[in-house]
Parts: sequence; C-alpha cells; structure tokens
Amino acid sequence: MRVTGFPLLFLCLLLAACGTTGRRVAVEPGPAGLRPWQRPYSVNGERYVPLLRAEGYREEGLASWYGAEEHGGPTSNGETFDM
Repeated sequence: MRVTGFPLLFLCLLLAACGTTGRRVAVEPGPAGLRPWQRPYSVNGERYVPLLRAEGYREEGLASWYGAEEHGGPTSNGETFDM
C-alpha cells in the first residue's frame, strides 16, 4: 500500500488549525457588584457609563410615527410603508 504525502500534510494542517496562540485578552474589571450590562464600556475610544437608575432622567427629542393614512407611502429610508 502506497501512501502519498497529501493525507499526512492534510492531517498536519488539521492539527495545526486546532491549536491556540496562547494569547489572552485582558478584560478590565468593572466596579464590584455590578452586572455585566451595568458596567462602563467604551466604543471607538468613547467611554459610556450606563445609568443604574432611571429616576430623574429626562430626555426630549423628535420622533416620527406612521399611521393608516401613510399606508403605501414612502418611509424615512425610502421603503414603502406597508401596514
């Protein structure tokens, strides 16, 4: 029985793909007692701190609403509103 180098090469590549680099990513611990979704985080270099309580929080803004009279018309992103 003759064995070519391809099965051996395939086996070596398969075993190498299952390996690990051994690098560990350091995770910044949050303040003690906070759940993961309550911990401060950063996105693109901007740091955010979630509110622990909504008491006293107030926000004003502009919103849109689509009712029956807008059925078949365009939405803000150009799609047809289908009620």
